[in-house]
Amino acid sequence: MRYNDMNLLSCLLGKRCLEGPPPLDLEQSRLVADAWQGLDPHQMWDVHAHLAGVGDGGSGIWVHPRMQNLGHLSPLSMLMLRLYQRAGCTHLAPGRQDHAYWQRLESLVDAFPPGVKIILLAFDYFYREDGCCDPMAGTFYVPNEWARQLAAKRPDRFGWMASIHPYDPYWEKKLHLISQWQPGPLAIKWLPQSMGIQPDSARCFGFYQALAQLNLPLLTHCGDEKATHGDAPADWNAPSRLAMALDTGVRVIVAHCASLGGAKGKQDKMGYFGEFMTMMDNPRWKNLLFGDISATLLVNRRPEILPTLLSRVDLHPRLLYGSDYPLPAACFISVAQQLQRGLIHKKQAEILQQILPYNPLLFHFLLVRWLNYQGIGFSPQVFHTDRFFSPFKN
Repeated sequence: MRYNDMNLLSCLLGKRCLEGPPPLDLEQSRLVADAWQGLDPHQMWDVHAHLAGVGDGGSGIWVHPRMQNLGHLSPLSMLMLRLYQRAGCTHLAPGRQDHAYWQRLESLVDAFPPGVKIILLAFDYFYREDGCCDPMAGTFYVPNEWARQLAAKRPDRFGWMASIHPYDPYWEKKLHLISQWQPGPLAIKWLPQSMGIQPDSARCFGFYQALAQLNLPLLTHCGDEKATHGDAPADWNAPSRLAMALDTGVRVIVAHCASLGGAKGKQDKMGYFGEFMTMMDNPRWKNLLFGDISATLLVNRRPEILPTLLSRVDLHPRLLYGSDYPLPAACFISVAQQLQRGLIHKKQAEILQQILPYNPLLFHFLLVRWLNYQGIGFSPQVFHTDRFFSPFKN
């Protein structure tokens, strides 16, 4: 078997969305089972999984017309939507894509041992600095109620995060309201550039105070953003802009460990990731700043990032496992790349290639679990993410 990377076209045309267990032999099945040694499935939560759709199932999801209508002259955006539809298997269910996405995700997590959960992310609209909602300046919207509703259907398998914009004139009322919902949100989700949020703006201070008072964490994207367009400046995604939130006492999860890009004009080759690591080493934020490792395996990440995260065992208690679903099914992770870098071995690569079309969530978990740099893999603490959210569960 050769491990040449598939190009985008062959990936798009390749087999996906296969149902049932992958066809593994006895030795391969044993290696998969062994990956759970030392882990407690009841403590494992995937902290970063997206909800998606086109708004065809009463979900309230909204997608920018440029992703669906040639009249808006954005073929790249349309291609990205098609890619995500194939990744979530919704292209097989025209007219019911919102529910098809959920059903596929539900079937994937049900293949995991009992106790494993996924946290579903809502996503608010873009707001201008004057407090006006401006959907056309963003890319998509996933309502809080849709995320809560799905989590409530399967509390044994799902939790959820709300998304509330700090420039929304009604943010305080909305935050108070959702804190009373059952099940309640486990955190607040932001993507600054794509939502129009400047995290170090004085306008966010009251929001941070409210989060700290509610003991509600903030999961926010940091680093360059390639998947969702937004009209705000790219450097609003810089991790250093989160200092105000941290100094206000908010527990902050930096999505993807800020593993892509860097501020223009700076010479640090590690870019935003280096900025994030410097912040992680700041003792005053030791109990407040965390990172999720989702997307750190994507092909556009620097080769130094995974070895750095693996070798920093002292930081493993502050790293949280996340898949960034549906990206593991969207051709952006290369088994060949990790094999060539020596972070996995050939037998593991063979198993991963077989599993991917059947269960991209299991594919991602096994790849992360098997990563090994100079004899060091991710500690069980990285996967036992329930510990982070346990103070906030209701």
